Amino acid sequence: MKTFVETRSLPLRIKLTGLAMGWTFLGGAVLFVAESLFLKVFLLSLGLAKTVAILLIKTTSTRP
Repeated sequence: MKTFVETRSLPLRIKLTGLAMGWTFLGGAVLFVAESLFLKVFLLSLGLAKTVAILLIKTTSTRP
């Protein structure tokens, strides 16, 4: 956490893990929990926003 605050960057492994976990849970919610179309679109848009936010963070070459 200290490294992120200082460098504003994350290792690629952390970024990929966060994206994979986020899309897994959101995908499960869209497929199995959300019944209304509005809620499904809302959850997918949250996933897209999370993906864009994570991809905009700089990537470090090595893990501290």
